[in-house]
Amino acid sequence: MAHKTAILTTEFVPLILAERAGSWSTTCLDAPHLPKDVVSTRPNRSLNTRSASLHVEAARGDISGPVLAIGNRLKHLDDVDTHASAKGSNAYIGKDVVQTMTMMAPEQYAEHQALNAWTGRVDLARIAHIDQFNQTAGRNLGFRKSGNVSHQLLINRRLFDCLTPVISYARYDMMDDCVEVSQKLQRRKSRKAESKKATRRRSPKLAQLAKMLKADQRRQQLAGGLTTRR
Repeated sequence: MAHKTAILTTEFVPLILAERAGSWSTTCLDAPHLPKDVVSTRPNRSLNTRSASLHVEAARGDISGPVLAIGNRLKHLDDVDTHASAKGSNAYIGKDVVQTMTMMAPEQYAEHQALNAWTGRVDLARIAHIDQFNQTAGRNLGFRKSGNVSHQLLINRRLFDCLTPVISYARYDMMDDCVEVSQKLQRRKSRKAESKKATRRRSPKLAQLAKMLKADQRRQQLAGGLTTRR
């Protein structure tokens, strides 16, 4: 009697590889019409493996209460796990989490480039980053979400921009907080500018002064014309 093996995965890279291998029967189950939980995302060009711990400490300072961290190269901080060790864990349910995402190591990138060549694709390294994001965000979001918990993503800006073509693979919405803050500042500046314009329009003294200056300028022009004729 032939044995059948069923493998369940929430990651896309293994699914793509299984489809390419051809010896697996694959089924992709998705729910595109269900609302996605939002991940507060802060892209930063200075974020890398060396500075990640500093960014985590800064993020913790902005949030009241304990915040667990998931990321690589964070060993010397308290209450942290790597992405790999946190995978599949239920220990983060009901707790606030901050995760870091930096560029994968060169050897990992080379491995995914080899897989790209085998599958005829160009995006497996990017999708692998999305898989990592989905796994870590799922520790306290999705069906594990309990209460009003927060999940914050600290990500390298260049990496964040590189993920744009494959963002549809993300199971959670990455809300760029930096864009939101920038838009708020821009709206605030616009309101101040409009307020100043309105104040100038409403001031009768300024309007009267402008009329006097225009009248004086007009008289000077007329006087100059009469002098020229004489």
